[in-house]
Amino acid sequence: MTEPLNRYYNMKMAVVDLSASSVDICLLSGNVLVEGIGGACANLKLFEEFQDENPMVLGVGPLTGSFAPASPLMVATFLDTETKRLCHIPFLLRAGPELKFSGFDFVVIKGRSSDPQALLISNESIRVTSAREVVGMRLNEALAAFRAQRPHVYESIILNSFASDHHSPYAAICTETGGSLDKCGMAAWMSSRNLKTVVMNGTGGLPFESGHATVARRLRDRIFVQRRPDDSGCLAILTRVDPTWRKKRWLTKRIGKALACYNCPAPCMSYIELKGTPKGRENQKAGFVLLDHMGFLALLRKRGNQAPVLTNECFQLGLDPVAASAHLAGEDHTEQDLEILARLAETEDNDDKRMIFGKEFGKEGFPVKGLDGQVHRLFGGGIPLFVTDHGKENGRLWTRRVATAMILGICPLIVLLYPQLGEGALLPFLFEGKGDQESFQKTLDSCVGRILQKGFPQS
Repeated sequence: MTEPLNRYYNMKMAVVDLSASSVDICLLSGNVLVEGIGGACANLKLFEEFQDENPMVLGVGPLTGSFAPASPLMVATFLDTETKRLCHIPFLLRAGPELKFSGFDFVVIKGRSSDPQALLISNESIRVTSAREVVGMRLNEALAAFRAQRPHVYESIILNSFASDHHSPYAAICTETGGSLDKCGMAAWMSSRNLKTVVMNGTGGLPFESGHATVARRLRDRIFVQRRPDDSGCLAILTRVDPTWRKKRWLTKRIGKALACYNCPAPCMSYIELKGTPKGRENQKAGFVLLDHMGFLALLRKRGNQAPVLTNECFQLGLDPVAASAHLAGEDHTEQDLEILARLAETEDNDDKRMIFGKEFGKEGFPVKGLDGQVHRLFGGGIPLFVTDHGKENGRLWTRRVATAMILGICPLIVLLYPQLGEGALLPFLFEGKGDQESFQKTLDSCVGRILQKGFPQS
């Protein structure tokens, strides 16, 4: 039944050994797709195959890079060094298509390099090369250095920034736009292996049935019917996670152009303009792309109208804004806060670390009933906490929709925003017959259960 999925893949994977700076390119076993479908569950299968070497697996789903709405997803699967449990981090924008169109569906990374290394993935090849020149740089400096080497190439970049170079427990992965949804230790894993960055450049593509364009158009129409007036850019997420933020009118004046992921009809990111330049930072950019909604809200609750400046500084230093927010001053002292962030980026002391999952929401805890921090952390800890169905705000719905999106290759944020873009609406992209769809649904159910069971082996 899952053999037809092969046409949505290159059926090629790579095993990168950082210890030897070697790359082994091989055919993808059909069993990985038969039992795992793709994305987080297929990653899990490959992780178990190389489990003795504690790898990190990058992988895509069958719908990644397809006509399906919002199909940008790549998933990074690894063992969280803090909790010793598996985590699946979603990467959006163009990460998934860049990996898949480069000729690879999955990349297993193992070993440890003695020097900072970069993985360059492009044109059906992977190179392991030195990244020594960007060690100690802030985000914008590092990105400029990478792009200066390839000025005419569009790339998706995963970068371990300044805080990771100093082994800070507050470090988080950066992307080419700044923030990420990494809040469970991917930066620490990469730092422990001396993996500085992963650069992906996809130049190809995969064929898809012509009828998929019609199915996609119908789904987009259904989304536009449901969209609210404020469903533009980051407003779509912020107003659902925390409706009280609307009272902060100063923020609406700073929200610029909305940005979308690959093939997404309903963008949920925005460019946030900075007003005023902190002393000594005159050369920084005039704004940033808001992808980390949870991180921004944590700083917004703590520091009000200084949240944009502090969010941008977290991105530049490679800090998780949620973890960093607990240590900021409680008064309007921006310069003092910037000094605190600088210290957090350079500390190696893990005893004082305070990761916050749900506590920022006050006495009521998580806004999604029945969802706890462990489940949230299983999927990276950065996916926004809301369910849009009226009267059904519960953790079961959140978990099911996120897990399904993380398997199929769809952005989990848009699935939470628009329930009509659920698995039932996505299956026609994979199978035309109702019988095939029902059979595949059983496999999908099994995959979701497997992810949850392996994420919590003691439960």
